[in-house]
Amino acid sequence: MPLSLNTSARARSLRGFTLIELMIVLVVMGVLAAIAYPSLSAYVIRARRADAKAVLLEAAAWMERNYVLNNNTYMFGTTGGGTTGGGTTGGSTTGGSTTGGGTTGGGTTGGGTTGGGTNSVTAANTALTAAGYNRSPLGGATSHWTIAFTDITASTYTLQARPTDTANTLGCDTLTINDQGFRDATGPNAATCWTK
Repeated sequence: MPLSLNTSARARSLRGFTLIELMIVLVVMGVLAAIAYPSLSAYVIRARRADAKAVLLEAAAWMERNYVLNNNTYMFGTTGGGTTGGGTTGGSTTGGSTTGGGTTGGGTTGGGTTGGGTNSVTAANTALTAAGYNRSPLGGATSHWTIAFTDITASTYTLQARPTDTANTLGCDTLTINDQGFRDATGPNAATCWTK
């Protein structure tokens, strides 16, 4: 009889889990996952937005360095690529013959073009891309935010960050910063986009 008791104890220790026990574990894991996943998703979105804010601030600092290097202008490209007043005033002589047959002021005044350079948002965005500040995260395989100029003049600029996945923004649709350091955002939770 002692042999049968030993066999019974050994059989009980080797039988494993019942189906009910496995189902209870799966239900508990499902409840934990249902609670944790939304929190994890929100955390990932906030972390990506924090990185976009950091890249925007880095791009603004880059703009300030360029302002000093470009003789106190935010513009990129050539400034005023045309010529101002490229024509001639009075292109012929007055009284060119003995009877006064010449013309007075026959030339053109200001025949050139003013401006005509490549100063524009496009040129600024090209420079931003060349510097590597056109996306967030910097150097990442996948871009979660795109960064671009929305406005630029010789003395002002506005940089904007937009999420590439507009469905998952947690109410922060765009982030902007300008030459004065003013930070703004759009979306249902715009008031907290720069603080959270």
